[in-house]
Amino acid sequence: MNHQQLIDIGLTKRGTSLRYPFDPDLPVLFVRDKMFALLGHTKAGIPSVNLKTHPDEAWLQRETYPALCCQDTI
Repeated sequence: MNHQQLIDIGLTKRGTSLRYPFDPDLPVLFVRDKMFALLGHTKAGIPSVNLKTHPDEAWLQRETYPALCCQDTI
């Protein structure tokens, strides 16, 4: 799945909008006035997605799916 596919799916949800609050090349999906998904790239040019979540849930996801976390390439 690429960024455009994520944007297309995200925009089907009620109350969701696409904005560029930081940079014209850094799309962000909002749900109402809350940032939900930041779509960017690592320094190596690899597409990345940062999703808003509760800290405890994020920790569990990183522990359960370590291949999804690429902090060393950011």
